[in-house]
Amino acid sequence: MTEPVALDPQILASLNDQLWRRVGITQTFDRLLVEAVVLHPGPIPGVRQAAGKNLTGGAAKFYEMSFPQLMRDLIKRGVLVEKNALLAVHPGFVEKIRQVLAGQAAGQSHVEPTPGMTIEGLQVLADLRAEREKLAKAQRAREAPEKSEKATKTAKGATTRKSSAEPRKRASSSTTTDEGSAAPAPAAPAPAVHRTAAHTLFTSLRINKLLDVLDTGSMNHDQLGGRLDLNKRDLERFLSVADALGLTRLNGPLIELHWQGRELAKTTAADRRVKVTDYVKMLRDKAAELDA
Repeated sequence: MTEPVALDPQILASLNDQLWRRVGITQTFDRLLVEAVVLHPGPIPGVRQAAGKNLTGGAAKFYEMSFPQLMRDLIKRGVLVEKNALLAVHPGFVEKIRQVLAGQAAGQSHVEPTPGMTIEGLQVLADLRAEREKLAKAQRAREAPEKSEKATKTAKGATTRKSSAEPRKRASSSTTTDEGSAAPAPAAPAPAVHRTAAHTLFTSLRINKLLDVLDTGSMNHDQLGGRLDLNKRDLERFLSVADALGLTRLNGPLIELHWQGRELAKTTAADRRVKVTDYVKMLRDKAAELDA
């Protein structure tokens, strides 16, 4: 078995987002786990706790569910090494970091990529989602009295017209009024607004299909609604809840997987089954919270 080696923790301060990508670490949770192993090498439980200590809410829950798979992936990729239930950095990965830093010091030119997601970035996104939820809830609260008032006026108008009309027998379509014009047909009642139940809207089948269709690209609302078999109203509600949990996000006119959605799409079939089941429950709970 490969013997682990120590890595000077001060090296972490030299690794920006670009350099992390160049050594193959592109996902937030992977980076947190590698940093924790560098700073706190040793028993797996201690590393696990150290990596997730700054996560809260949905991010913390997703990390806890993902940890076994994250650790296995990093060991398989030669980033970490486990021996006697102890985690350390793989010597090959240490060498890769040193080579990247040496190249950086020698002035090698590389195109600067888009910065990756950090803990601070996650918190900013969470704050933005909370603000959007607050504004959406306030908008629904403002619209409710207006709709109620409009419905009341419509009902009063219908009652007045009904009371002022003379009773008459039901006439055929050829019956006319005293003035000779055709009698107006009664107005059809407005259809009741139906809201799809959360347990019907959020299912394992639909979440898996969402991950599959957005895993390799993005889609507009009409395309995604067709693939998920959702009308416009249900799709907007579906996406507002998925966005609140970090599964999806809006990129201009297109919908794409967000960081938690990308992490979930990467899992193996067996692990995804369990995680998707947990996510379905979280989505239904979040929908109930937003509808309250």
